[in-house]
Amino acid sequence: MNDHYHRPKRKIVQKGMEATGDNPEECFSQSEFDKYSELECVRCAFRAMGLDPQNLDLRICEQDPPDCQSFDVSGNLVGWEVTGLYDQEVEETNAEVKTVKDMVYRDWTEEELVAEITRTIKVKDKKIGEGKARNRGWSFVCVNLIITTDELLLTREMADSMQDRFSTLDTVHLKEVYLLLSYDPRTQDCPCVRIK
Repeated sequence: MNDHYHRPKRKIVQKGMEATGDNPEECFSQSEFDKYSELECVRCAFRAMGLDPQNLDLRICEQDPPDCQSFDVSGNLVGWEVTGLYDQEVEETNAEVKTVKDMVYRDWTEEELVAEITRTIKVKDKKIGEGKARNRGWSFVCVNLIITTDELLLTREMADSMQDRFSTLDTVHLKEVYLLLSYDPRTQDCPCVRIK
């Protein structure tokens, strides 16, 4: 994921650890945190799709891009790129708050979300193309993108309503795009919505 996303996110996670009495000094290094965070996002998406990450040999990818790799149900090697949907100012603000109760959230409009998701898809499609060009041993049949978000106001219903907005978005190197939403206590999972 993007470093400018994870540095504030790491501070937020550390504040949460302190609030529950855990020791943030026992956290991973930043690079390890990034890798395991990406892997966990793909695991969550797999579970939401009814797939078993272990049976499909989901693991961190040695090369970047993509971030992770697995096999599909037919035995083909698939790459998984992970990125975050967030408001950088909000993340930086939340990294500086004293308590979890002081955290703020952005109230996205659907148009703002569509514009940001479209921009993200185009950037990642280009990144995968550049990675593919640099790596002569590229063995992935396809690469899928997971856009993860902790935006509480982005609900499954809102994500479902946006699905058609991306169906005609032209990508060359990304096959499928998923939105992995924040944990929903009603369903006790992180909803995952395929948007392309």
